[in-house]
Amino acid sequence: MPSPYRALFAAPGSKGFSAAGFLGRMPLSMMGIGVVTMISQINGRYGLAGALSATIALAAAAIGPRISRWVDQYGQRRVLRPATLVA
Repeated sequence: MPSPYRALFAAPGSKGFSAAGFLGRMPLSMMGIGVVTMISQINGRYGLAGALSATIALAAAAIGPRISRWVDQYGQRRVLRPATLVA
């Protein structure tokens, strides 16, 4: 039985688009724990580390939909390069 995902990757450009999304999201899974670990090791304050991690999560939640809208309007290449530099 063929994989149902095969149809998703049949469209031209879908493999490159998916690969860019995979690579772009890979660091996000470790951002919170990385901030907590780094800040707590530097000054031993877990409260500050948690507050900074929460700030990063809230900022990503606030700006994420805007970046997605810009990608839909202007294209992935035009938006994600400047967004990566800002991040």
